Amino acid sequence: MCWRAGAALVSADTVDAAAASLRGFVRSVDAEEPVLTVITGTGQSDRWADGVTVVAIGAFGP
Repeated sequence: MCWRAGAALVSADTVDAAAASLRGFVRSVDAEEPVLTVITGTGQSDRWADGVTVVAIGAFGP
């Protein structure tokens, strides 16, 4: 089963904390194949080496 967990934020300053929270959540539910996404109000979109995807809301379009 694939799990998708996300956190929506307004500040790029809190991305690390949100990603850590998502990783902790996934461990607590023993998820297989997790998809972890953090949405920010500003900043760049990126995929981290640990699999967390960071998406700036502007990437969704106007």
